Amino acid sequence: SRIQDLEIKKFLEPLHDPTTHLCVLAERAFNRQLQGGCHTPIGGFAAKLNDSIILKGFLGHSEKPLGVKSSCHGPLTEPEQVG
Repeated sequence: SRIQDLEIKKFLEPLHDPTTHLCVLAERAFNRQLQGGCHTPIGGFAAKLNDSIILKGFLGHSEKPLGVKSSCHGPLTEPEQVG
């Protein structure tokens, strides 16, 4: 496992963006909560707004042209709860 590889961690550190990381955590939690997979028309987009995360989501139906759109927000410190 490369998890303990300090040389790689040091090399990759400049690429890490904390805000992007928090938004991705919210998007992944959203996908997990709705049991999204390769055959589920689902989309989520999270963004930072001041000290909050705004999450916009879409859930479609594989056989119907209709879908459900919604959004929510919550503290930047709790991205998975937002998701």
